[in-house]
Amino acid sequence: MVSRLRAERWKGKEAPKQRRLEMGGSHTGVPPSPSFIQPQPTWTEIVNKKLKFPPPLLAAIQEGHLGLVQHLLESGVEASGSGPGGPLRNVEEAEDRSWREALNLAIRLGHEAITDVLLANVKFDFRQIHEALLVAVDTNQPAAVRRLLARLEQEKGPKVDTRSFSLAFFDSSIDGSRFAPGVTPLTLACQKDLYEIAQLLMEQGHTIARPHPVSCACLECSNARRYDLLKFSLSRINTYRGMASRAHLSLASEDAMLAAFQLSRELKRLARKEPEFKPEYIALESLSQDYGFELLGMCRNQSEVTAVLNDQDEDNETEPEAEGLGQAFEEGIPNLARLRLAINYNQKRFVAHPICQQVLSSIWCGNLAGWRGSTTIWKLFVAFLIFLTMPFLCLGYWLAPKSRVPRIN
Repeated sequence: MVSRLRAERWKGKEAPKQRRLEMGGSHTGVPPSPSFIQPQPTWTEIVNKKLKFPPPLLAAIQEGHLGLVQHLLESGVEASGSGPGGPLRNVEEAEDRSWREALNLAIRLGHEAITDVLLANVKFDFRQIHEALLVAVDTNQPAAVRRLLARLEQEKGPKVDTRSFSLAFFDSSIDGSRFAPGVTPLTLACQKDLYEIAQLLMEQGHTIARPHPVSCACLECSNARRYDLLKFSLSRINTYRGMASRAHLSLASEDAMLAAFQLSRELKRLARKEPEFKPEYIALESLSQDYGFELLGMCRNQSEVTAVLNDQDEDNETEPEAEGLGQAFEEGIPNLARLRLAINYNQKRFVAHPICQQVLSSIWCGNLAGWRGSTTIWKLFVAFLIFLTMPFLCLGYWLAPKSRVPRIN
């Protein structure tokens, strides 16, 4: 039921700022030693041929000259002495950065034809495709994301999990990226609420892996802490930022509201366990609370409110604390299972929502239709009258619980 009210009306659109290209190098005057010409590759790669980076290529991409780009690539092949027969690859670090910038620039400017030419003529490795995919997500280009996903399957190493990009944490070559640690294509798409791209990535099997507990002493967490403690903490925060987004809660959860409640409680605990990053976790906890609050605010009639507040989508099997929430009150009174679940998870904003308060007021007033509009003196008189007759009403309910007499209160 709640899925009908999910945040399909939310659409994120935010254009990123164009990144400034950095070009340059250092000249010491001393020729490098042959042992330092080829750096140790970080990822398992297959190097086919060597293609020298043509310096005018970036300007040609900037101006969108497809013919000039093709000519420069062909000239690079002739200059390197390589013949045709497969994509070309360069392994020097400076050239590696230049090729990466060229691909990112073509994607950022939306030159699809130039992007196709670069992908067809240059053998980009996993690191370059990974960052290009982030640029395509950042600029909200679903078509470019599809191309890069297909290319990513060809360039990944045998030990690289492209669905979560977990091993990218230990790749020092991407430390200079403008994207924060722990940001994957799916995390970035969810943070920006790009539903189409997030759905596309999820269909390809991409997921946001839930971080391990703070006190986890497994090999992966221990190595990550020793490698870079700050990067490890920021990676966890960015992962939770993607999990707390509207897009991820709406698309990746069968019960989005319950997932938001559970995530809110988890983030509260993390704020206590990691006081150094308490403001970040508190902000994310508030974001997860906003999901249920805003979703309830999208209800347009009483039937939708009833569907949201009384939904019982197998909550009892998910959380042991939710046992018994599906039990209804008296006949004619809704069970409010979702509202009681929100109280159990301490979701104050959800409970304080005007719609929840209106439902509770209508149940509390019962048959006293004019109670809310009556004066204070009349309310005191009615309350005193009910107080005097309460013993008799309780006795009547005990003797005949189905009769009308004990229900007048």
